[in-house]
Formats: sequence, C-alpha cells, structure tokens
Amino acid sequence: MSTKREIRLIEADDGVWAAVDAETGATGSGATREEALADLDAETAEDPSDAPLGDRLRGIGRDLDVDPVDAVRELRERT
Repeated sequence: MSTKREIRLIEADDGVWAAVDAETGATGSGATREEALADLDAETAEDPSDAPLGDRLRGIGRDLDVDPVDAVRELRERT
C-alpha cells in the first residue's frame, strides 16, 4: 500500500459514516467519522480485497443500507 491514500468519508441519512479507500475499495463504517476510519484501518491491515468493483460497491451499500448504484450516481452529480 502506498504512503498516500485517498479516503472518502460518506455520511448516510441515518448518521452512519463510511470510509472508503479509493485505491483498494476497502470500506469501514461506524457511528462517527473516527470509528469509520478506525474500522477502515483495521480492514486494510488485513489482506486487501481483490473483489471486483461491483462486489465492493454492494458491500458498501450493505454497510450503509443504501442502493450502491444510486449512491454512486448521487456522488458523481455532486462533484
């Protein structure tokens, strides 16, 4: 893993936070941003996921209880 990381923090409507590592697609979640980042750090300390992007997005959606396709579409519209 590189020393530089791009991490996105996403807050769901119910207040749950997700942290997403842009390079690996690994995710962490928690009630606060700090918990989501700590969960992401724990996740990336293990073997990185080689799962296809679609599988990783479905995992993110399950963590946040959102439709991953709609969530990505909304993020793209905001940027």
